[in-house]
Amino acid sequence: MYGEMIMAELRVDNIDGAVLDVLRSRATAHRRSVEEEVRTILVDAIAAPVEPLSIPEFLQRTEGIRRRTACCPQTDSAILVREDRER
Repeated sequence: MYGEMIMAELRVDNIDGAVLDVLRSRATAHRRSVEEEVRTILVDAIAAPVEPLSIPEFLQRTEGIRRRTACCPQTDSAILVREDRER
């Protein structure tokens, strides 16, 4: 499928409780363990081809995000990076 099969482990920390609840529900609905559900989701996600966006598509998407978040205060990312480095 993706070349030579090498099994590895992946640990994901700090998963939001609501996300874990959805994973558990999906796993139950598909009669799988949470671990198998996550593996299936990952395989499905990388199997779908990703087409690069054209510049007009990119601008349209970013404008949509800008409209949806206009009501929310935004912080300049440079400020956030600077604060993080100072910790």
